[in-house]
Amino acid sequence: NNRNHGSEPLGHWASVSGGMDNRATGAFAAVNGGKLNEAAGAYSQALGLQARAGRAGEVALAGGAFEPTGDLRLG
Repeated sequence: NNRNHGSEPLGHWASVSGGMDNRATGAFAAVNGGKLNEAAGAYSQALGLQARAGRAGEVALAGGAFEPTGDLRLG
């Protein structure tokens, strides 16, 4: 089916328009579809697979992660 499973817009005026297991946690942030994406920065956008837009105004497009979940990230 074509439902938005497990996705949630949590930020102030945030939006998740489709996909699965997506989160829009930043104010005015948007996830435009895909799976396991997060738009965490204010006015940010994320789409694809495992994209994360963590800074204000950032747009992230990803086709998967480079490292396993739980690995240490520096920076």
